[in-house]
Amino acid sequence: MEEYDSSGHNINLGHRRCMEALLQYPKWTYLLHLQNNDVIIKSIYEIERIFEIFGGANDVNIVKEIGERRVSGLKWDPMSMKLFRNESLIDRKVLLEPMKVVSGSVQSSWSRAAVKWLIEDVDLTIAINQFNKTVISDYLEFRKT
Repeated sequence: MEEYDSSGHNINLGHRRCMEALLQYPKWTYLLHLQNNDVIIKSIYEIERIFEIFGGANDVNIVKEIGERRVSGLKWDPMSMKLFRNESLIDRKVLLEPMKVVSGSVQSSWSRAAVKWLIEDVDLTIAINQFNKTVISDYLEFRKT
């Protein structure tokens, strides 16, 4: 089993393992990612209503690209990262275009559909390994440029 540390190494792998495990249970619609001293200040009924209003939307915080977080020499395009399990469904231009490495918050909410997509359609293995080569790797995400 992998080790976790205060620099966030392997935390994203742990999140992925949780998502995989949760997909076997049918009666949930959203996943909350919380970390450290996060406290929920709403009741489960209030949270359920908020998610109902979201209507399937996800709540993920990202900020501008932080250049020093991009490890030089690593490729950040979907094809090199083998990001999509079935690349034939994705336009080649998209597959070859580098993504930006952005910083974000671990605190987020994900619809069941998004979690299912992340686990079944996307392979985050290379992305997680590349993020683990940085400091505070659990606060990194990527987006299309």
